[in-house]
Amino acid sequence: MEPYRGGPGATRLSLAVDLVVLFLIVISCALIPFELLYPEQRDLFIFIDCCIVSVFIIEYALRWYSAENRLLYPISIYAIIDLVAILPSLLIFASHWRLLRLVRGLRILRLLRLLRLIRLLKFIRHGYLLSRVILHTRINLSSFVHRYQLNRLAKLFMITSIIWIIGANVLHYTETTLLEYGMTSYVNGVVHEDHGYYNDYWQAYWNIIILLISGIEDKEPLTVLGRVEATAVLIAGIVVIGLLTGEIVAVFVRRLQRMGLVKELPPQKGLLNQHIVILGLNDHLDSIIHHINDAVRGHHFILVVHPRAESLRITDARNYRRVFALAGDPSDKRVLDKIDLEKAARVVILSSPADDDGQSADNHTLMVTIAAAVRPRDKTIPTAVEIIDNDNLHYAHILDDVEYLNGQKCCERLTSQAVLNPGITKIYDELLNFSVRDNELYIVNPPRDVIGKSFNEVQRYFLDFDDEEITVLGLERTVDEPEGPKRVYLPGLDHAARSVTVAPEDRLVIIAYDRPTFALIDEQGKWSSTYLSRC
Repeated sequence: MEPYRGGPGATRLSLAVDLVVLFLIVISCALIPFELLYPEQRDLFIFIDCCIVSVFIIEYALRWYSAENRLLYPISIYAIIDLVAILPSLLIFASHWRLLRLVRGLRILRLLRLLRLIRLLKFIRHGYLLSRVILHTRINLSSFVHRYQLNRLAKLFMITSIIWIIGANVLHYTETTLLEYGMTSYVNGVVHEDHGYYNDYWQAYWNIIILLISGIEDKEPLTVLGRVEATAVLIAGIVVIGLLTGEIVAVFVRRLQRMGLVKELPPQKGLLNQHIVILGLNDHLDSIIHHINDAVRGHHFILVVHPRAESLRITDARNYRRVFALAGDPSDKRVLDKIDLEKAARVVILSSPADDDGQSADNHTLMVTIAAAVRPRDKTIPTAVEIIDNDNLHYAHILDDVEYLNGQKCCERLTSQAVLNPGITKIYDELLNFSVRDNELYIVNPPRDVIGKSFNEVQRYFLDFDDEEITVLGLERTVDEPEGPKRVYLPGLDHAARSVTVAPEDRLVIIAYDRPTFALIDEQGKWSSTYLSRC
């Protein structure tokens, strides 16, 4: 019954409940004007409203039952809105069934009908879902317009409409006015004194359409000035229709050329929000996109920036459904201005292709990292950077909130583990790949019962935790100040850290099949899994 917030912990049932409630709110508010327009159907509208209010009452009861504090829930802001949204209809039903004579007056009934618009306040509860729907609609619509060049087509249609309207009015005025003053014309040697094809105002619009599309045919004006104007309209029609035809053909040609390739990013500034930016392109980009989509359940858009990004091919339609490409150098300020980096939720910087030597590839990667990190921003955006040469790591740690990943270092440690413990690499493989069938690493808020306890007590608590299978590895704690750097304590490896007790602001590092139900779903919680590695 909690409002849908997306992320790994969200369920389809929660989304379905929100969509049903939003649909019923719209229908119930739409009944108000219909009751005024069709009073003879008043009984039917009351029956529909009664059914909708019954659902709202059930919703209210379920939210109350599932509330964390049932005693205080009725005085919460959302509960008051829900209750006020139900009461007007209940009073109307009481009046209709003669159970409450106090509200039977006509004016009071009209007021109660209007008070049902208070149900629109129920949208506040579902603000996140509505904002995501608006964001996705805006992005998909902009992508559709950009893909089919609808802006150019719209301009051509607008020009055609202007020519059509001006041509119809000018020819109608010319033909009717000049013929009234006795100015006639010869057509095939015969004098015509009637008002011709453009005398009727609305018929002139239809004749101009024929003139624009197929030519004069038999719809020729009778006056000399009218023929000059018709010729001008005919020439304009030839030009505009030719441009329109060429533009439509270009759209289909471009569509064929882009078939099987990643969608291009529309040029609008400020289009994306809470998206994942991948700066760079190499051989394992496809695997990274696959794991990121599995981690975030496909709720976030992904933007790939590279000079050859627009030639990136789609290997799986599901994984690339919300992936955009932008051609350009990731270290170029003008390119970074186009990708809404300040609004991004995560930034991933990949190394250059393998045909470059490690030093030059890392130099370019660090240049991109610096260009992205020095940009003005009002928030800290976690950034993951891929480094090829292990020797370059000591140059990289000057930037805060940047996590560096080195494939050489990772492979060295996995190789030694495989030598000492054959088959143990399967455990690393499962932990480093995000899948709903495997165990994953999570960093979550601790339950209330473990706050103030030592790490050994926390481990014993989860051993007896029958609801879910959870293994505790350590805890994450902010060092020095509230906004300072974070440190991960692993008491299982560091005996000195076993005396650390869990504080309310700490977060637990655990292994589980799915995100625990006791963990609050916040923005940081949606990104708690490790899904980027290079081995």
